[in-house]
Amino acid sequence: MQVCSFRKIPMTMTEAIAPYIWILFSALLLAVAFALQQVYARFRAIRADIISTQQRMETRFSELIKANNEITGQLKVTNEISIAQRSDSLRTIRETLDKAGHRVNENIATNNERTSETLNRLHERIAIINSAQASIVNLSSQFVTLQETLSDKQQRGAFGQGCMESIIRDMLPGHTFSFQATLSNKNRPDCLISLPNTKEKIVVDAKFPLEAFTAMKKSVSPDHLKEAQKRLRQDVTKHIKDIRERYFIPGETQDNTIMFVPSESVYADLYEHFDDIIQKAYRMRVIIVSPSMLMLSVQVMRSLIRDTQIRQKADLIRDEITFLVEDVHRLRKRALDLQKHFDQATHDVKQVLLSADKIKIRGQKIEETGIEEERKTEDIEKKT
Repeated sequence: MQVCSFRKIPMTMTEAIAPYIWILFSALLLAVAFALQQVYARFRAIRADIISTQQRMETRFSELIKANNEITGQLKVTNEISIAQRSDSLRTIRETLDKAGHRVNENIATNNERTSETLNRLHERIAIINSAQASIVNLSSQFVTLQETLSDKQQRGAFGQGCMESIIRDMLPGHTFSFQATLSNKNRPDCLISLPNTKEKIVVDAKFPLEAFTAMKKSVSPDHLKEAQKRLRQDVTKHIKDIRERYFIPGETQDNTIMFVPSESVYADLYEHFDDIIQKAYRMRVIIVSPSMLMLSVQVMRSLIRDTQIRQKADLIRDEITFLVEDVHRLRKRALDLQKHFDQATHDVKQVLLSADKIKIRGQKIEETGIEEERKTEDIEKKT
């Protein structure tokens, strides 16, 4: 209970807050009215959009009906055209089938002619095969002749030397090797190869121990096999010692020499069954090679020679590059000097243009000082 100061009447809590409640209620009514107004405005806008959309849909529907009618007309025309084209196609197919039948008959006749030609060629090929068979018989006789050639020791040596010479001649430059050259001790190896950066030459000598190898392959008993193996060891050991004693000259030939065996089968058999001979050759600095191994060794030598030539040319290229860089520096300096001349010429042209502009301005000022007025006065006097 509260007591009012200007009147002595007691006031309840409800009566005290009643004005505030009325104010709050009025504010709520105003807010609701404003919200309803906004909703109604939004409703009107949506309704207007719906009406506009409906109108557009009606317009679109009428256009679709019109397009449908046009498409229907076009389909009728297309159907008529397709019927006409179908009849034309059937006529064309009949004509094509007639032509195809005619062509088939012609092709059959042509194939018969070609078949007869093929048979004739087959007969010719059979004749060529008969001739080739005769050539094979001749080749077999030549192979027998080759066997007879290899059976002779001197001819076998010439054959091995020829194989070696063909490999070296095909893979090395001509100035790096020489055949049958004479050493200082009057001995003549099959080939001397010169390497760069050294005066000592590599000796290559061809040896072909074919007799003992053939006897070993043809042996029919263990005793004959042992005898043939013993003979092969003796022959190869003698070749190794001869090469070491004849062709090793300090300061003239290199310490390692090459023994060329012109047969892959003999070389493979030596490495497979005669390891003691191979080790003895290594200890005596004699390297046994086959044709493929000689090609590999010569390839390595050619790479060494080429690398040396490249290094020599590299020094020349380096000097030329140095001269080229100096020329470029001189060119840059002269270009800078030329740029300075261009800059000076540009500056002089600008000064000339500036003087011309000043002369032009002064001429305009002179014209503005009254010369034009005097001319007008003279023109008036002439008219009067």
